[in-house]
Amino acid sequence: MDDAELPLVYTWTQARGAGARRRQVAADGHRLTRGLYLSRAADDGLATRCSA
Repeated sequence: MDDAELPLVYTWTQARGAGARRRQVAADGHRLTRGLYLSRAADDGLATRCSA
């Protein structure tokens, strides 16, 4: 199975709905809060975290 394309900020439900596997979410995302992830491809600055 190919990796799913994920947006820069996504929820667990969005990622699973797009076909992402648990390992892909764990490898790709910084967990901001329960169920909310920030992609490692995004700038990890304060403005990005606040807009999430």
